Amino acid sequence: MKSLITPKKKISDSYLKSISVEDIIIGATDGQTFIAEAEDVFPSYIDFDFVNYGIDVHGEAKPETPAQVFQVIRDGTFRHFFGDFGENLDRLCFSQTQIVEFCRSYANWLRTDGYSTFFLFKENDEFFVADINRDDDGLAAYAYRFSRGGGWYAKYRPHLVVPQLKPCGYLSYCSFGS
Repeated sequence: MKSLITPKKKISDSYLKSISVEDIIIGATDGQTFIAEAEDVFPSYIDFDFVNYGIDVHGEAKPETPAQVFQVIRDGTFRHFFGDFGENLDRLCFSQTQIVEFCRSYANWLRTDGYSTFFLFKENDEFFVADINRDDDGLAAYAYRFSRGGGWYAKYRPHLVVPQLKPCGYLSYCSFGS
């Protein structure tokens, strides 16, 4: 039962387009893996900000979670990209363990050539974005505060991964498991 979503704006106003063409299911996780300790998954580099920001922490166990991949099609900020869904940001978050598992199981959906794939997560009541890059040396993980002021260019076609949302009512969506 694949229920793909699209951003809630008119296509011409959207920052994203869906590129998922297959079911992407992140298996149930125990919350015991976090990005700062996942050197086997991110052999190229792990940003020291995962430690500096105090987000090198274990999380909660999560059930199996469908995911969807989007491509950025308009220049913008994290607020623009994740705001495109018109959802509470908590509904768009993965745990760090889920991000690590996605990278293990679905690396083919990560942007290549050293460009970005973004995942939203929340630690200590603050939103962060994991920026995963894939190049010839393997995967690298960078941490940014969601409130980061700088923008990202669509010409580099960054990807963005969110939990797949299901229809919940007229023109609204609910996350699976809510």
